[in-house]
Amino acid sequence: MSLTKATYSMIDGAPVNVRDFGAVGDWNGTQSSPGTGTDDTIAIQAAIDHAIAIGSGLFFPPGRYRTTAPLVIDRSSNTEDPTDGAMYGIALTGADPASCQIASDHNGVCIDFRGCAGAGWHTYFTLSGLGLLKANYGRNAGSIGLQMDQSVFFDINNFDFSFFEYGIYGTDCLSGSFSTGTIRLNNYGFKFLKGTRSHPNNISFRGVLTLNNQIYGGSLIKPSEFNYIGGSIESNGYTGILADPNSWGLYVEQPGAEGSVGINMTGTYIENNNGKADVWIVATGSTGATTSMNTFTGCSFLRFSNLRYVTNNILLDGANPSKVSISGCGFKDYSTYVSDATRLWVATGNAQVY
Repeated sequence: MSLTKATYSMIDGAPVNVRDFGAVGDWNGTQSSPGTGTDDTIAIQAAIDHAIAIGSGLFFPPGRYRTTAPLVIDRSSNTEDPTDGAMYGIALTGADPASCQIASDHNGVCIDFRGCAGAGWHTYFTLSGLGLLKANYGRNAGSIGLQMDQSVFFDINNFDFSFFEYGIYGTDCLSGSFSTGTIRLNNYGFKFLKGTRSHPNNISFRGVLTLNNQIYGGSLIKPSEFNYIGGSIESNGYTGILADPNSWGLYVEQPGAEGSVGINMTGTYIENNNGKADVWIVATGSTGATTSMNTFTGCSFLRFSNLRYVTNNILLDGANPSKVSISGCGFKDYSTYVSDATRLWVATGNAQVY
C-alpha cells in the first residue's frame, strides 16, 4: 500500500520507507543478463522528497531497486538558520550493500546530491548500507554512482559503488568521510576537485577498498588534508597496457592548495596497480606546492606481476619541490615481478623527502 504525504507525516518518528511509496526492489539482472524489474525511480524520488520535507531518514529494505533516471537530493535551498526547516539533512540507509542495491539502468547519475551555494554545515547528509550498481555492468560514459556537489559534513559508510564510469565524483566537497566500503570495477574509482567554491579539503577514507577500477583508482585535484587510513588501493589500471601513463592507483595534483598538509596515507595496503605509479604526486604551480607536507606512514607497496605493474611506487613529479615524509613503509617485489633499475620504489624528482 502506498501512503500519501498527509498520512505518512502522522507516523511520528518513523523513518520513511521506500516500499510505502511504491518501490518494489525486484530487479534481477546479472552480468550476463539484463534482467527485468519494476522501475522504482518515481517511488524512490517521492520518498526522498518527503523525507526531506519532514526531516526524516529514508530506509531501503533488502531488494534491488531499478532506476531509470537520477535520484536527486536537492538541498540547494538550505539556509544557515537553525530554525528553518529547510536545514534538515537526510540519511539514506539500507539493510547492507550486499542485499540492498540501487541498479542504475541509464547512463547518468545514480544518486545526485546537490548542496547549497554556501556549502556550510547545513548541507550534510548520510548514506549507509547501500550498494550502487550500473545495471548493465557497462561503465558507460556519463554514468556516476554518487555525485556530490557542495557537500559538507557528509558520512558515507558501509557502501559498494561499482560498474560506473565514475564510482564517486565530487565537486566542492569538504569535511566529510567515507568508511568501510568498496569502490570497484568502475572506469575511474573516485575524483574530487573544485567546482565554484572549495578545493577538496579535510576528506577522509577509512577502511575503504579502492580496487579493480579499469583506468585509475583515484584522482585528487588540489586537495588539502586528504586522509586515506587503512583499506587498500589495489589492482587498478587494468587496461592491458603496461605502464600506461593514463593509469595509476592514486593521482594527486597540487596538494595543499588550502592548507599546510596535502595527503596523509596511514596503514594502507597498495598492491598490483598498473601504469604510471601507485601514488603520483604532481607539483607544478605555486599554490601550496612548495609548502605542504605529504605523509606515508606504515603503508605496504607491492608489485608482484611481470605482466602488470607500476613504473614507480611513489612518484614525486613536477618542476617545483614538494615535501614528503615516508615512515615505516614497506616496499617489496613479489612473485613473478622482476626488479628493474629504471622502476624505482620512490622517484623523488625535486621533492624534499624526510
